[in-house]
Amino acid sequence: MMGVARNGSGEGRPRVLLRSCVGMAVAAALLVGCGGSDSESTAAKTTVTTSEGEFTPVTIEHVFGTTEITERPQRIVSLDPQWTDVLLAMGETPVGFVSSPQFGERGTFPWQEDLLANSEPITYTDGVPVEAVAKLRPDLVLATYALESKADYEKLAGQFDVVASPTEEQVQKWEDLTDLTGKILGEPAAAERVVEKVTKTVDSVVSDLPGLKGKTIAFANYYAPGNQLIVLSDPDDGANVLFSRLGLELAPGILALGEGVNGRAELSLEQIDALDGDILLALTNGTDTADIVGWDTLPAVEAGTAKVLDTPTAWALNSPSPLSVPWAIEQIRPTLASAAN
Repeated sequence: MMGVARNGSGEGRPRVLLRSCVGMAVAAALLVGCGGSDSESTAAKTTVTTSEGEFTPVTIEHVFGTTEITERPQRIVSLDPQWTDVLLAMGETPVGFVSSPQFGERGTFPWQEDLLANSEPITYTDGVPVEAVAKLRPDLVLATYALESKADYEKLAGQFDVVASPTEEQVQKWEDLTDLTGKILGEPAAAERVVEKVTKTVDSVVSDLPGLKGKTIAFANYYAPGNQLIVLSDPDDGANVLFSRLGLELAPGILALGEGVNGRAELSLEQIDALDGDILLALTNGTDTADIVGWDTLPAVEAGTAKVLDTPTAWALNSPSPLSVPWAIEQIRPTLASAAN
């Protein structure tokens, strides 16, 4: 049996801005509806081997404590899009996954194709979707931003084994999540192969576009009702891993205003000049850029190296994963190429 040690590390976490970075409007749409249907499939917990040999029990540390995994999980529910992609990249289909109409027509992202056809989508309005998760009878639940406090965590941990965010970062580094998942599944070598494959894809872009090195970038979300900009401001944030690997640095104006901020900085529209990167990637949530005061004077806009993102691309960049990174690169490659020249 698998069990959860309840010696948590804290009572709560700062409210994350992950969902805000890809649009407060999107966040509202992300948390819609509640529930999930019963799954008829069953999996007896008798398998003690993996493709790499006999499963070795492991204790996973996370922000709310530790979770001891003594048998390879057979029925995993993922309440985090990043973790869903990591599982899929490793050939593991979760029995349930967090879903939203904003991800695509079928509630999934374009890069997931039909990989989740046999998985149950879970949507929810607020709070932790305990009932929807329970219907799927998981032996492990993976969740990051869905658990905003120790109390949220315990709503699930009282019934199931749960692994929460491994770090306090608002967005986890996809490489670290992949390595962690390798330990959870007892397949560390497979996790390493996934990381190597995606890294090679990114490095090929670096080789093709050497002019990117040293360029600066601003990654922002504009939310019109509040005249608010939410920008990636932390070089250590998981969303910056891809940009850093490409040789890019965060825009100096953002670094100055976001100094000491974990993950994302909230700016007023009067501070739009902080988006002074050579490259600008922005989700405008449907607002015409002509209606955003100061947009036309931004360096990247004047240079032709600004791109307005659609929702899937914003998600792919904000919550990078082994599946979303290669897809996202293709979406923004023309902009990268223009900046590299």
